[in-house]
Amino acid sequence: MAIDPQVHDRILAQLGPAYAHAYPKILEQKYPHILEKIASLTSPVEIEKFFENLMLTQRTGRQGFPVEVFDELMVLIGVFRKLHLLREPPKQDGDVWSWVSEIGYEAGEHHNE
Repeated sequence: MAIDPQVHDRILAQLGPAYAHAYPKILEQKYPHILEKIASLTSPVEIEKFFENLMLTQRTGRQGFPVEVFDELMVLIGVFRKLHLLREPPKQDGDVWSWVSEIGYEAGEHHNE
């Protein structure tokens, strides 16, 4: 299923030239309906709720996304936060993810290859 060119253009417009590299190509290929949904959301609250439900499903029998799709989603979330399309999560003492550098993650330093 090919994605509507308007969806592609809308996501690229949200990302802007500075973050066009973060366009989720694999997500577009494997899960176009998810990208279409993201493009249809208009408020930060809607976007945040969608990503939360997408990443933390309560539905049983779900296997999760392939690593490369998960990586694209995480980069997209990070860029959306920088662009203020999503709120930054509150920092908490003892956060198990506090060691992760968002800049390093976006640069691809999270792989142990």
